[in-house]
Amino acid sequence: MTALYKNIISKLLITILSFVFFSFSANAELNLTKEEKQWVKDNPIVKFTGDPNWLPYEAFQKDGTYVGIVSEHLKLIEKLSALKFETIPVSSWTESLNIATEGIVSVISGDAADVVLNKRFKPIDTYGKNPVIIIMDMHQR
Repeated sequence: MTALYKNIISKLLITILSFVFFSFSANAELNLTKEEKQWVKDNPIVKFTGDPNWLPYEAFQKDGTYVGIVSEHLKLIEKLSALKFETIPVSSWTESLNIATEGIVSVISGDAADVVLNKRFKPIDTYGKNPVIIIMDMHQR
């Protein structure tokens, strides 16, 4: 992932978060540089994959439809930009990593804390944090 590509995706995600958290209008504008606009024009389709079983964040349904929070973010990015995400369905996280490593996709979603993912790919800045809490009866181990 080039620095320019990383900047474009980061700007898109920041715009989405502003839209979601601060109730900006659906007509919010994306402020890209001339170089970034040219990149988007030259690369209108971005191949993407994610974790097939990581709801509520993301998953692939049996028919290959991509669903979840990340899916909704990608739809907003498409709405705010000239980019179109072509999702490539997978059946396992290992398959996701493999097709990303092979260059079949240029974007893969993931957890910022994923050591394997961060060794192989250049992550964008974290745009959301979601703490996970496990609650159980104090008599269980």
